Amino acid sequence: LADYRLRYATYRADPDLRRIHQVLPMICIMDDHESANDSWHGGAENHDPATEGDWETRKAIAMQVNREWLPVSDAPYAAYQVGDLATLFRLETRLLARDEQLDLGAVLRGASDPQAAMAALVAFRDGAYADPARTMLGAAQEQWLAEGLAASARGGTAWQVLVQQVLMGNLKTPVTLADQLGGALPDYVRQRLTAAVMASQTGLPANMDAWDGYPAARARLFEAALAADANFLVLAGDTHNGWAFELDHAGTRAGVEFGVQSVSSPGFENYLAFVPPKDLAASLVGTNAGLKWADTAQRGYMVVELTPTRAVTEYRFVQGTRQRSTQLAGTKRIATAKGSGVLEV
Repeated sequence: LADYRLRYATYRADPDLRRIHQVLPMICIMDDHESANDSWHGGAENHDPATEGDWETRKAIAMQVNREWLPVSDAPYAAYQVGDLATLFRLETRLLARDEQLDLGAVLRGASDPQAAMAALVAFRDGAYADPARTMLGAAQEQWLAEGLAASARGGTAWQVLVQQVLMGNLKTPVTLADQLGGALPDYVRQRLTAAVMASQTGLPANMDAWDGYPAARARLFEAALAADANFLVLAGDTHNGWAFELDHAGTRAGVEFGVQSVSSPGFENYLAFVPPKDLAASLVGTNAGLKWADTAQRGYMVVELTPTRAVTEYRFVQGTRQRSTQLAGTKRIATAKGSGVLEV
């Protein structure tokens, strides 16, 4: 309890963070780092019960302190109506019902050669990965969201917007990265990249902590949006980089997604420093059919403007994170027309 309170006291000492809460209404969402890295309902990648105690106790304390420091709702998920312009659906994807993340490393462990590794990945792809019982939201929240999307669209609201934590678009690792692994990479980075490249060759994504790790749950959500005839717009964070996706379900356009870069946390430019950012972005776009734009090297934020007929996102990139400044290094604007499911990049 004392540790979480100290963390929040440290964060809230930042004058710019205080100021944005003074001048703008905020819908704040807990993600994994409000509790522990890669959290799910029964634990977290960065929680060891043997040395850090009971997960349910830690989770309750994390949620308590979050509410002590922020004027937020006690409801784990909620909808906010903005006239007839938009319904904003705030989701809970971390602590309430999310199943434990799958692990590509565990799938490959023990594989004695490349052929055995590929066979293990194929079996995983067709088995545990596709399990229809796996959930990100839980049955109750899935039903609430499906009913909310239908009611919003039926009532004439122009946009149905998800404000939530993790990337929804499908993102596979470019196979060409295997040719660029230099000798200076740490072993753990090399192992993760090798696993991600092999997974990509079988059609699997790399990030099992995003919606990519819960394909059946994502399909149910897309089906609900399509059944509702929703103008479906997804806003996402968590990956530290900028993304713009056209969302597809079984060949049908389901909506679009804008993923925001982090304000200050490092992104791919730190982890994949051996690849020029423009080359990496181009390779990611070329590998993933739904991905229409990416920025893998700049920090900042995005501003989304909704009108009855269009949604426009402006990605704003700051000059740096070492000095306090509002000066921008550049911007990128991407738009979509209501009902099109197409991004104007």
